[in-house]
Amino acid sequence: MSPILQLTPRITLLPIIHGSGEFALAVRRVMLEEQFDCVAVPLPPSFQEDVERAIEFLPSPSLVTQAEERQYNTEWSPEEDADDDADDDEERQLSYVPIDPCQGVIAALRAAKSEHNARAFIDLETCEYQPAAAVLPDPFALKKVSLEQFAAALLPAIPRPSGEQHQARIVHMAHRLRELEKKHKSILCICSVLDWPWIREAYQESAPAILQDDDVEETACFQPDPQTLLFLFGELPFITSLYEQARAELEEDDNLSIDGVKELLLSARESYLAEAATRLRRRAPLTQAIHNPVMAVLPGRRNNPPESGIRPLAVFNPPRSAALRCDLRYIATGRRPP
Repeated sequence: MSPILQLTPRITLLPIIHGSGEFALAVRRVMLEEQFDCVAVPLPPSFQEDVERAIEFLPSPSLVTQAEERQYNTEWSPEEDADDDADDDEERQLSYVPIDPCQGVIAALRAAKSEHNARAFIDLETCEYQPAAAVLPDPFALKKVSLEQFAAALLPAIPRPSGEQHQARIVHMAHRLRELEKKHKSILCICSVLDWPWIREAYQESAPAILQDDDVEETACFQPDPQTLLFLFGELPFITSLYEQARAELEEDDNLSIDGVKELLLSARESYLAEAATRLRRRAPLTQAIHNPVMAVLPGRRNNPPESGIRPLAVFNPPRSAALRCDLRYIATGRRPP
């Protein structure tokens, strides 16, 4: 490992750009080449249980949320009294962690879980998270330069954190790394490229804590609407699926950021040609939806009792009756067929 990423002989700081498939691959590559007995990530401890549980459902995406603190108005006026009921029903703001395979933090936790390494969530607990944003270069540069060169080239352009919460989070993470160093021999700390130099500075100066952990709400895990994945994922959902497919089939995935776009265009062309051919064959106008038969065997509501207002789902296809028997056997015994 390059000395520029070494905080101490026991701690390696790995700066990443969140939501980048290129950096997720870089994290996986580092964890395969080096041996670590602990992985530290910039998330609060309150998220750990639900985030690690949600990772087990990958490649199915999910979302771990935490409600932020309600804001109460301490001043009363007669005009505002009528709006109290409406305020009680007002939707609360949420902090969230997307369980995205192309997130470097999720990739690190996923690899650490598979290797049974310790995981530490070292960020500060905040009841109202204040994000930090910046304009950063294209991660595609990692195809030509190493991660150390990429991070070092950004150093002159990384601003010093100005917000009190941002500074407190950096100091808190540095303090937690000092605690972990007493328990583990080799620690990999994943951090934002915006925090990387300042965590190093806070660690070396042993800066005192600025803020204490807030009392926070419990987290919850949700399944996102597939139509919203474009806004949730760091990469295009189609390219994210290609990363997962390559990971499952042990295929080369170093050039998916470019080849994935080509495959997306080819897949779109095939879908368009297939739909156009179907419309021509059926003489269907563009305003009419195309219904295609599905070769599926779906037992009605999984043997649940009937419920008013819900129609039973039972699509049986004779050529696949064997699949129906296997499905029912799994429901009855809990054993998957070989």
